[in-house]
Amino acid sequence: LNSIRAELQQLEAIIDKYSIRAPFSGVIGLRYISEGSYVSPTSQIAFMQDIDRVKIEFSIPEKYAYQVKPGSKI
Repeated sequence: LNSIRAELQQLEAIIDKYSIRAPFSGVIGLRYISEGSYVSPTSQIAFMQDIDRVKIEFSIPEKYAYQVKPGSKI
């Protein structure tokens, strides 16, 4: 039993060695690599995004301008 536990711990250590985890929470945007790809310390892996607030600039026809106000849900 102890031998199997030691082997399990060894396999978990190997998996942890090859896993990449961010030291903070967030939302992954665009991925630049696929699962299973080899990466180096200089590889760009993904783009982190802050999705709390988004600023959007757009234009609309003047006849609809009265329907849109700052803070309106779109």
